[in-house]
Amino acid sequence: LFCAGHVAQWTLVHVEVSVLREIKRRRNLQEKEGSQQNSKGGSAEDPPGGLSTVGERVAGKTPGKKGPTDPPSIEDELGLAGAAADDVEADLVRKVCEYEVGGAGLLSWFEPIIVAVVTNPSKFSCPTLQASASLTLAKFMLISSTLCDRYLQLLFTILEKSAHPSIRANMIIAAGDLTFRFPNLIEPWTPHLYARLRDDSPTVRKNTLVVLTHLILNDMVKVKGQISELALCLEDQEQQIADHARLFFHELSKKGNALYNVIPDIISHLSDPQHPTPLEGFGRIMKYILTFIQKDRQCESLVEKLCHRFRAARTERQWHDLAHCLSQLSFTERCVRKLQENLSCYLDKMADREVFAAFTSIINKSKKFTKPDVKSMVEELERKLQEANRKGLEEVENAAASSQQGEGEGQGKQPA
Repeated sequence: LFCAGHVAQWTLVHVEVSVLREIKRRRNLQEKEGSQQNSKGGSAEDPPGGLSTVGERVAGKTPGKKGPTDPPSIEDELGLAGAAADDVEADLVRKVCEYEVGGAGLLSWFEPIIVAVVTNPSKFSCPTLQASASLTLAKFMLISSTLCDRYLQLLFTILEKSAHPSIRANMIIAAGDLTFRFPNLIEPWTPHLYARLRDDSPTVRKNTLVVLTHLILNDMVKVKGQISELALCLEDQEQQIADHARLFFHELSKKGNALYNVIPDIISHLSDPQHPTPLEGFGRIMKYILTFIQKDRQCESLVEKLCHRFRAARTERQWHDLAHCLSQLSFTERCVRKLQENLSCYLDKMADREVFAAFTSIINKSKKFTKPDVKSMVEELERKLQEANRKGLEEVENAAASSQQGEGEGQGKQPA
């Protein structure tokens, strides 16, 4: 089985590299000879001897001699000339891989054997056999989109349920190769790739992180909400995985607004009430990620978005997370104005000790501005926050006192 997979892999390489290169070489030579004939006043249809086309050799004709009634060569039929030639040649090679190599060729005889082995791990329990069969299946899928579509569910089943970490580690790399080759087929299965970041095996998690890093940075996978799984890798127990996650976010920050666009989603997923991230871990993750937000316009927009999210927050933990993220941003004068404009979004949360502490730290950092109008705005904002905090604490104390009084009256009443 290993030999079958190796042959399939190198047959694909031969067809897509060597054969395609030879087709291009012949076309370039033919175009060159044709241009030379035209410059000498000759006919492009009568190339000099020694240059033969595939069609001429198949017909058993003398190279370069073409009569008026002779059928056109394969190159002529395909229209291998001009700007569309490369596309036509690539399509020809793709069809060879699809229908010749991955279709009814010799390699197709091994297909049922491979499927029988990987679908019956209890019967074929040898780990080496399972590893060889699963790798061979992945190499066969690389040849043809038909084979890839046919066995895609089987490959992800092996990726998730195989009892051997080495097989799961191999399959995640194979899934990455298939994503580069057939991105439209793999796109619906992207969440299953991210899920392997929570695998029990450090090797599987590391391979998954490496694969997703290459796919995202090369724009083969869209950056979506699942990127919060990559953010959690910053707190992985394996230092090598955590370091690679830091490198990923560092590189992602260089791709325009890619990181800025997903920060709200990262915050939402990490502070999800159903699966909250430990508070200390959340703080370290967001502190690192927010260091890459350096543009004033991005900071300003992020302040406004986070303020609006206070209205949708339903738990105190979500309030704490949003306030912590705001306190980690580099505030400018325009950011302070946004904070002032959206005061109504978060003012009712000032009774919470941690929220008030985070906003107090923002005020202290904002006092460095020297413009009189900005300093007065910061002072006014500080006054309103302190007043809201005082009123909120009074309401909490009054509510607690009323509750205790009600309980006392209830205990004092005796049944008749």
